[in-house]
Amino acid sequence: MSYRYRNLTHAIEDPDSPLREYFHRRFPNVRPVQDGYRQASGPLVVDTVTANAGTVGAAFDFLLRFRLDAGYRPRVAAAAASIAEVPEHVATVYDVAAAAVAAVHSAASGEAPTVAVRACWALALTTELYRNPLLVVGSAPAELIRSGDFTTASLLALAPDDVVELVSSLYTAAATGLAGILTAEHDEVVPGAAFEASRLCAAEADIVVDGTLIELRTRLGSRNKKSGLRSDSLPRNDIYQVLGCALFDTADRYRLTEVGVYSARYGTLHRWPLQPLVDTLAGEPVDLAAERAAVWALLDVHDDETAPSAGTQDVTVSSPGTASPSPDPDSPSPDAVLSPDEVSAIADTDASADPVSRKPEAGLAPDVTPAPDTASRPPQTATTAENGSRRGWKRLTQWGSRVARPGRRGGRATGDPH
Repeated sequence: MSYRYRNLTHAIEDPDSPLREYFHRRFPNVRPVQDGYRQASGPLVVDTVTANAGTVGAAFDFLLRFRLDAGYRPRVAAAAASIAEVPEHVATVYDVAAAAVAAVHSAASGEAPTVAVRACWALALTTELYRNPLLVVGSAPAELIRSGDFTTASLLALAPDDVVELVSSLYTAAATGLAGILTAEHDEVVPGAAFEASRLCAAEADIVVDGTLIELRTRLGSRNKKSGLRSDSLPRNDIYQVLGCALFDTADRYRLTEVGVYSARYGTLHRWPLQPLVDTLAGEPVDLAAERAAVWALLDVHDDETAPSAGTQDVTVSSPGTASPSPDPDSPSPDAVLSPDEVSAIADTDASADPVSRKPEAGLAPDVTPAPDTASRPPQTATTAENGSRRGWKRLTQWGSRVARPGRRGGRATGDPH
């Protein structure tokens, strides 16, 4: 029986995945990249822990996407069945997004307006309803749906003050750590960039800017038992996540020349030229077009089309907000969610740390943007029809019961997604 790919993150983590086996066999030389990353990392800048790490990462991701692209439309935030089936709820989600855009683009450079942070937190919570239906019980947006109070004002009120402070601190650090990305003029900015191969295995990059692919991470890092200090590291699966995205661009749609990882809590952007990075991981010169074709062949188990030749086939990738988006990376089950053509996913979740502990050695050091020394639109109430709320809540509870099977893991992981 052919292997059925869910999403890139799952394929990298699953021991039975042909893609994982291929990456481990073809690109085993991760140690120089990890050592270079570790040596280039600075001190922890934002050490606050006040909320679920996954939700914090998603909110920060949304905030940067709105900052980079005022037209970005967070379809995944309205993709949960309990929201998508009620037009008033969908309108409310997009109204919250509009509030975020208005606030973040009216603020001074480097300042995270409270309304924008609150809006992004709400969008992260509604996204979780889609990614993980097991959150039906205890979810704040689900409770608003049940009570008939799913309004813009209510959603903006969900973020606790300490969460607002935490996400604001991450954004302030990014004003320096990502200064070249956030303030420069760009020819192309694509938040949530999907690829040609994403239709075979759901995947998208957090940000693609002028040929540079950037993944966002908000993990705290491991703590040294002796010193008590935390330090940053780059797990093997994170390397394969970035590599996978680059190789999924089989038609070379984004003309990628560089990849990067922005470590938000350390305020540091690590960047690598794509070709030297792939050569280092393989331990020999690599033909990117050939590797992309090989990855396509691994994925193409349910598709009759012929793999495109990298750089030769004209492929149209719609811009965020108007796209026929890629499938969600963490879809709980195909019968419990919207079709892939109706939703767009946020970045894949955080990969688990590489379990092998090694002594540092001279590695492939990334180009680094170091961390800094230290780390309003009025709410509008959308009218929600009573019967729509009841229908949404019924769908929500039915959805949760359908996937709440013993041992089944739904949606986004509880750990850091970035």
